[in-house]
Amino acid sequence: MAVSRLGHIKEAKGNNKSAGLKNVIEYILNPAKTEDYKYVDVKNMYIGTKVDYMDLYNQMVDTKKAFNKLEGRQGYHYKFSFADKDNISPEMAMEITGEIIDKLFPQYETVYSVHTNTAHIHSHVVFNSIDFIEGYKYYYKKGDWRKIIQPVVNDICLKHKLSYIDLTTYRDDDKENRYRTYGEWLKDNKKKKNAKPYKLIPEIRKDVDECISLAADYDEFKKLMEEKDYKVNDKGKYIKLMMPGREKYIRLYTLTPDKRTYTNENLIKMINGSFKPIDRAKVIEQMYKDFNIFLNTRRIDIVTKKDRNNIDFAKAQETYKFIEKNNISSKDELIEYISYLEQADKELNILKRNFNTNISRYEEYEVEMDIIISNIKYVKEYNITGDHKPERDKCIAALQKLLKLGISPSQLYINMRKSEKIINEIDKFKKKIYVDKIIAKRALSNFDTDGGKDRKNIDDKKRENYNKISKKSQDIQLK
Repeated sequence: MAVSRLGHIKEAKGNNKSAGLKNVIEYILNPAKTEDYKYVDVKNMYIGTKVDYMDLYNQMVDTKKAFNKLEGRQGYHYKFSFADKDNISPEMAMEITGEIIDKLFPQYETVYSVHTNTAHIHSHVVFNSIDFIEGYKYYYKKGDWRKIIQPVVNDICLKHKLSYIDLTTYRDDDKENRYRTYGEWLKDNKKKKNAKPYKLIPEIRKDVDECISLAADYDEFKKLMEEKDYKVNDKGKYIKLMMPGREKYIRLYTLTPDKRTYTNENLIKMINGSFKPIDRAKVIEQMYKDFNIFLNTRRIDIVTKKDRNNIDFAKAQETYKFIEKNNISSKDELIEYISYLEQADKELNILKRNFNTNISRYEEYEVEMDIIISNIKYVKEYNITGDHKPERDKCIAALQKLLKLGISPSQLYINMRKSEKIINEIDKFKKKIYVDKIIAKRALSNFDTDGGKDRKNIDDKKRENYNKISKKSQDIQLK
């Protein structure tokens, strides 16, 4: 059986608030405990050919900076211990740990490993305190171990035919009391005991969805939201909500990162049952597949030179090839594909924003980095000849300043350069999507399921060109 042990990583005192997060990542990746990084992996992060705990730590910090959430809990450290009688291998422990992460923390940057240096096989999981997609803090409340975490662990153990914990008889109060209750948090922070709980975005979405499902019309939706202590303001262009525990309104459409689901128009459709939700996970999966194809292939210009003078034919040919390439056989499929393109464009903006954090992080320390880059050559020269001591000292001072902040200058520079390249490719892919949307909308305006005007125009043009070529060939032969 896998017994889960839960712990959180507090904000550290001093300049580097996330020092504890860095230390835990370094600990779980210890090469002496993981057979020289053999049993180490990540989720929602990138790992190079050489495992570098500072690189992984900096990626988590970059995400915190992107969402301006550097304070408070820095991360979480979970440990999973396996029973001796199951005789589990390190490879199996890695597989099970990966499945647990996929179920419990799918939107969090996660580092995990299996330690084989003790008699008992066990794995460690460290994940960021905020998710990398929407920037929401991970929220653990008392009882989640028994209600959510250990049941998931049990299910995965049963799937692999391992023993599990019987939660009907198991008692371990320590696991459930690792986390403070909200009341304790209020007391520790000297807040009023009668203050209303501060609701997080996922909880707000849940309330909104519940009211939508119960409402017969928009007015009833407003009434149901007000019964839940929300204030609804729809006097402006956007519907806004004031949530319990908050002091400012937020716009309804900001409840999702794509900012397209809870629009005013979609809200009415949701209430009357005509809204067709977009499966974001499928969109992202398809977007990455298309992006990978785009990165590894060259887009072929389907309009030949001799046809470019005929704009109408060129457009018809381009439209026909687009429909054929994407296996679109009906108007509904075309509408669905246009919806995918629009959503993929939004997801690329989110992805681009995440990579921009590496660039902004570099810019934050650009002065120090410029000093290091321009003077690094003098360090070696000073060691050999003793010359250029001022330049050498200046470089060392800038380097030490960054290292004290937990920043690797070389990795910072590498991440910035990689991010610039990826953003450049994202921009190219966004241009392709933009062109595809124009072609798709053009096709939608004259789409015909029996082959379409475009196919007929292309066939007619091909016959016309063939006849011209044949006639020219005959004329040459006659001469």
